[in-house]
Amino acid sequence: MRQSSWGRIVNVSSVAGVMPQPTGPEYGASKAAINNLSLSLTKALGASGVTVNTVSPGMIHTPKLEIQLRQIATTKGWVANGASWGEIERLFLKVSQVPLGRIGRAEEVAHAVVFLCSPLASYITGADLRIDGGVCTSFIERSLPSDGR
Repeated sequence: MRQSSWGRIVNVSSVAGVMPQPTGPEYGASKAAINNLSLSLTKALGASGVTVNTVSPGMIHTPKLEIQLRQIATTKGWVANGASWGEIERLFLKVSQVPLGRIGRAEEVAHAVVFLCSPLASYITGADLRIDGGVCTSFIERSLPSDGR
């Protein structure tokens, strides 16, 4: 990429890199490391024409997530076995407080990566694009003292 003076690197992290959860500290730490790697590469490759960015998905509907949420919901007795995905999603949205009111889709992450790899993003480098429906912003606002300081 350096030799051709053009390239795009998009690392996939997670909102857990900036908003770690109490369970799975190694996961949050590894995602924070990816964010740091991206920033270091941004500085190292900046003059070469290679951009480096990160996408950090939040809760994204994948087969694995659906299995996990379905298992949690049925184990805790929140839904009957065989409940629809819509019913399970509604339950988890009540506790996750996603401002957009829905769980993201994998193609939304893919579209962001395609954009960052395109010529349209030629002046974007060192960015961490959070694809989380506004969760990180809401988390930060809820964490501030009530007087805004």
